[in-house]
Amino acid sequence: MRRVVLGLCFLVGLVGCPRQVQAPEPTGGTPCATLEECNPGLTCGNLRVCVDGRCEREPSLRRPCPGAGEPVVP
Repeated sequence: MRRVVLGLCFLVGLVGCPRQVQAPEPTGGTPCATLEECNPGLTCGNLRVCVDGRCEREPSLRRPCPGAGEPVVP
């Protein structure tokens, strides 16, 4: 009986081991390293974020603009 329980524990341990993690392939987007590379000339408003070395396709970051709310161009 003890061997059966130990065998079951061993099998559960083998089955429960995580597989090697594989990162998904980058999905388009412009290569980047900083937020500024994804939003040339903009410092506020709706901005695209640099994620895993690629710019997002759609803006996901909202930074309030000073004054009338128009994006600030340096």
